[in-house]
Amino acid sequence: MELRADGHRRQEPQPIAAVVEHTHDALDGWRQHVGEVGHQAERVEAVHDRAAERARLRPFDVDVDPLVIVGHVGERVHHLLGDLHGLGPVGELLGDQTLHRIDVADGNAHVCSSWLGRPSSGRMLPFYTAAMLAADARGLEIDPIVTGSPDEIRAQRKRQTALGYRILASYGWGDDGAGHITARDPERTDHFWVLRTGIAFGDATVHDLVLVEPGGEAVDGDASLHYNTAAHHIHHPIHMARPDIVSACHTHTGYGTPLAARCEPLRMISQEACAFHESNSVYEGDDLDVRDTAGGVRIAAALGGNKLVFLANHGMLTAGETVASAVGFFYLAERASEVQVKSPTGRVVSDDAARLTAARVGSEDAGRLVFQNLVLSRIGDAGVVD
Repeated sequence: MELRADGHRRQEPQPIAAVVEHTHDALDGWRQHVGEVGHQAERVEAVHDRAAERARLRPFDVDVDPLVIVGHVGERVHHLLGDLHGLGPVGELLGDQTLHRIDVADGNAHVCSSWLGRPSSGRMLPFYTAAMLAADARGLEIDPIVTGSPDEIRAQRKRQTALGYRILASYGWGDDGAGHITARDPERTDHFWVLRTGIAFGDATVHDLVLVEPGGEAVDGDASLHYNTAAHHIHHPIHMARPDIVSACHTHTGYGTPLAARCEPLRMISQEACAFHESNSVYEGDDLDVRDTAGGVRIAAALGGNKLVFLANHGMLTAGETVASAVGFFYLAERASEVQVKSPTGRVVSDDAARLTAARVGSEDAGRLVFQNLVLSRIGDAGVVD
């Protein structure tokens, strides 16, 4: 056998059917290894079957390794990915004739694949997580973006906000009441929804949210109840400066706050960090207790058009075009912060690699999918907030 450019032995090209067989084998091994989430494997297998059936419609010679297709990213890959998953001009993104690894472990195509590791059987397991941006997003969709009436849009935003608070609580974030998730109202766009005081993050429901007007008064929900006014001081100016976003998420965490104390942005040393490539910044002010909207204006200026800002000696804040993506980005930012705190001298990847990863893992869809997987893994029954 001849050697590939990466030094591995080159296998004879095999038809897509061989990949299908290998994928089913891997799913069986995964189901045995992670029996408590076997239902997830079944969901993945269903998506796999749909994608694999469509893949058979196109001839595509591959090297099977065994769950990785290695091929020329050119017209054939462009059509395969574009037709199956609506990914757009993949060839233009990666460059024609560029050898690249495409993970088909769950029946989708993932550029820049990642792996969970090897179980005792020695079989390579697919890393099934929304953070990998399953390319067949519609097949895995849990909570599609509502585009109906303002009431329907508002209901979804409030539901995601309550779920977001519960996700934070599941990690112990906000146990002391510090932090907030805000959701722009679809009609009164200078108003936002936020959790009232007296409700633990882990108990949040849609009925516990109050609507806050530009002056900081609660005007809907139970307007007689109070809320953490720091949410208004910090978030209102951000919502006003960023009409493109629906939500902002902020609290104090075990790794985001220590990294904020260093007053340094993320270094591109992990996949999660690359989600914020050229989209994270630092607010260096020392007003740790933000007492008025003037402080929020300064934070908004530091955030700029980014998804993430570190508030010096304070914590992190993420912004998203949906509540789901803002919360999903916050989780990714905490994971990236953990890597940087634990491995401060970690290798920095190239700008090209970071940019390519950011295009996938840092997209709005990726943030939403992270949120949706967190709902599955941390909350379970999303109806608990209704």
